[in-house]
Amino acid sequence: MNAFTRKLAASPIENGRCAAKPFGCGRPVNPTTDFVDELSRKEYQISGLCQSCQDSVFNDEQEQYDDDREEFERNQLAQDNEY
Repeated sequence: MNAFTRKLAASPIENGRCAAKPFGCGRPVNPTTDFVDELSRKEYQISGLCQSCQDSVFNDEQEQYDDDREEFERNQLAQDNEY
């Protein structure tokens, strides 16, 4: 394996980048300065997502959770009113 092939095979983290699309944005990442806290830095080591992509993913998940919870509560209220 030559240097070019090794670089292609390396993970985005090893190359200091965000994960490639469709998971991330592929932009350069500086783990020392580009994250708001230690938890976000750790998440980058796990997922390879930069701060912006993490914010997008986790905000979407929170919004879906909130929507699901509201629907569940409406259904519970409707069932309670039937009795």
